Amino acid sequence: MFITGIFAFAGFGFPTQKLLPVSYYKVHKPNTLKKVYNVFGVNTFRILLLSTLWKNKKQRKGYFNGKRNGISGLEEQSMKSEFGHLIPFFLINLVGVYLFVIGISKLGIFCLLINFIGNFYPLILQRHHGMRIQIIRRKGVT
Repeated sequence: MFITGIFAFAGFGFPTQKLLPVSYYKVHKPNTLKKVYNVFGVNTFRILLLSTLWKNKKQRKGYFNGKRNGISGLEEQSMKSEFGHLIPFFLINLVGVYLFVIGISKLGIFCLLINFIGNFYPLILQRHHGMRIQIIRRKGVT
């Protein structure tokens, strides 16, 4: 969680999403993303987030104000969130595999499981947001 926190908090103060090319954030295979989203039950994860960590409506409005002019802000926040989970996802996977290899298998498995819940699910959720924003932009709504 500490590794994820470093990248997440950096995103609050710096434009960390710009460390990756804009092309990274474009969803090139939306059907594959939708399948992953559905197979892993990411919508249930989203509902859980909205009923716990994102319960506060004021906090949600900071992410998206619900208006047409808020799409750009939503897109930026989504990219920041995605970056804040992407790098930790890979780093923690490396740590988990390393722990498993050196014989601390229970801790390695636990680390990988927590990483899956704490970083994989948010990554897929943010990719899904990005896909939906792309659709809105293609329709010319913003």
